[in-house]
Amino acid sequence: MEPSPRFISALRGLLSRGGSQQESHHWRSFNDIKRSLSWDDLRAFRSGQTSGRLSRGLDDPASRRRTQLVVDHCWETPALGRRIDLLLEPSDAAVGRPPYSQCELPDGSTREINYNDIMLAYIAVRVAKMCELTDLSPRHILEIGGGYGGLAHKLALTYPAATFTVIDLPEALALQAYFLASHHGEERLALHYADARTHESGDARFHLVCAGTRPMRQHFDLVINTRSFMEMTRAQLQQYFALIQSTMPPGGLLYNLNRYLKTSNGSRNAIGRYPYDSHWRIVSVMPSVLQPQLLELVTARSSIANKYFQPFLRTIPRNNHWWQPSLRNVIDSRVPYVDRWFYRDVPRLLSRLRRRG
Repeated sequence: MEPSPRFISALRGLLSRGGSQQESHHWRSFNDIKRSLSWDDLRAFRSGQTSGRLSRGLDDPASRRRTQLVVDHCWETPALGRRIDLLLEPSDAAVGRPPYSQCELPDGSTREINYNDIMLAYIAVRVAKMCELTDLSPRHILEIGGGYGGLAHKLALTYPAATFTVIDLPEALALQAYFLASHHGEERLALHYADARTHESGDARFHLVCAGTRPMRQHFDLVINTRSFMEMTRAQLQQYFALIQSTMPPGGLLYNLNRYLKTSNGSRNAIGRYPYDSHWRIVSVMPSVLQPQLLELVTARSSIANKYFQPFLRTIPRNNHWWQPSLRNVIDSRVPYVDRWFYRDVPRLLSRLRRRG
C-alpha cells in the first residue's frame, strides 16, 4: 500500500487525538504505544516487533501454540472448515506482517495460519450463522471496538453489499484505517472525528468513528461487540446500549462476545447485568467453544417488550468454571502437549461417555 499524503495526514490526526476520556485503564498501556507509532511501525504492527508488542495476547507465543488446536476443532466439521478457509488471509497478502504457524489439515496437507486470523474467521462464521438462523441479510453493520479491523474485513467478504461503521478510540481507528485501506483502498474509508470528517469519499464503505461521536447513520441491523464491553465503565455501557437500542429496528441482531465477569478495569462487569432493555429475545447463548471464558450472547431486537428477557439475563452465572482459564494459562506457558490433552481429548471422551449414557 502506497498511502496518499492526505491519508497519512488523517492517520496522524487520529493518533494526535489520543488520551480520550473513553479510554479504559486496560487499553491505556496499548494506546500509549500506538500514539508513538511511525509509518514503518504500521507496516509491521502485527509482527510483535513494535515497541511494547501491540499484538500481545493475540499473536504471542502461547497463542501461537494453540493454532493447531483451533485448526483441529474447526476442521472437525468439514462445512465449518470450508467456510473458515475462505476467510483466511493468505500469508503472502497479509497486512502488518503477522507471525504464522505451520498447521496440518485433515487431508494431510500443511498450511501457514495466523492464530488471530483464524479466530476472527471463526467469529465471522458464527456471526453469519446467527444471521442465517434469523433470516437476516445485514445491510448496515456496527462494530463497537474493532481491534485492528480484521473482523470488519472478514464480514465485508461475507456480506459484499453491507456498509460498516466502527466506533473506537482514535489510536485503534488509526490501525483499522491502515489495515482496511490496505485491503479495500483509501477511497472506501471515511474517518469521523468529533468535530470534523478529515478523510471522506463518496464511495466510502467503512465509516470509522471516534468514541464519543454519534454515528451519522440512524439505524443498524447488526451490531457486534467482541471483548470490549467487558472493559467499559457502567456509564460507557449505558451510552452504547442507548445507541444500539435507539438505532436497531425490530429483527436486528446484537452479537455480544465477552467474559462472564471482568473486574480488572476497576468495576465488576457481569454480562448478565449489561443494560439491555426488555425489547429483546434470545437467539443463542453459549460459552465460546474456542475461548470458554467468554459467553456468546446473541439477541434479536423485538417490537414488543419481553417480560422474561431481563429475568433470564440475571440467571447467567458470573463465571464458567472459574478455574479453567487460569489453569489454561499455566498449561499454555509450560506444557503445550497437556493443553492438547486437556482441551481436546478429555472433552471428546466426556462427550462420548454422555452419548453412551
